[in-house]
Amino acid sequence: MQREQLTPEQRAEWQAKREQRSEKREQMREEHQAQRAQIEKACQGKRTGERVSIQLNNRVIEGSCEIRFTPDQSQFKRQTNATT
Repeated sequence: MQREQLTPEQRAEWQAKREQRSEKREQMREEHQAQRAQIEKACQGKRTGERVSIQLNNRVIEGSCEIRFTPDQSQFKRQTNATT
């Protein structure tokens, strides 16, 4: 089953929609980075477990500072058991 070819107008419309999605995704990424930076800044100099509140998108969010550990992704690779 073959797809029918897009007309130049359809191709231009498809490309415009694709660029809009890409721009929106980039904007959301920047907003999330700014939010993470704000959260990080709120916990700077605080002890683990200390309560803080931050304001994001006109909402006050309360929480506590925690230390997070994320293992290297290489540790998730399937390991083979060597049998000798």
